[in-house]
Amino acid sequence: MASYLGENEPAGSLAFWERKIGPFYDAAALFHIAALDLSEVEVCEKWGDVIAVAIKGLEYKLYPGFQFGPNGELLPGLRRVICILRPGLVDNWDISLWLNHHTMLFNGESATALLRQGRIDAVLDAASQDLARWNPKAASGQCGASN
Repeated sequence: MASYLGENEPAGSLAFWERKIGPFYDAAALFHIAALDLSEVEVCEKWGDVIAVAIKGLEYKLYPGFQFGPNGELLPGLRRVICILRPGLVDNWDISLWLNHHTMLFNGESATALLRQGRIDAVLDAASQDLARWNPKAASGQCGASN
């Protein structure tokens, strides 16, 4: 297990998570990357257009970089994916891992890559199937069709 995590890299550290899901931004960086001020970031987070995570020892939230395109655009379909996965996963860390896991279901690509390619329905179908396995009662719930 130590070689998987890294000899000196504790599970849950920022370095550990950066290896799993990529770089992180704080709210100030999002202003430069996506032209979002703090109140806009909070609204995006509330509606599921942006994922925020907490790191033990930090007093502020971080935003995984995978959800922003090269010009700061938001990841298409993210709100709908979060809506589906939320009842079956513990938190935004789990959702981020699910989105970034390379799987044979997507021919070795991640859900994030498919969303960027516009293959939103394939990701939504996979998310619904996973939720049905994890939490069958929650799988009957409905999500809005926006985003």
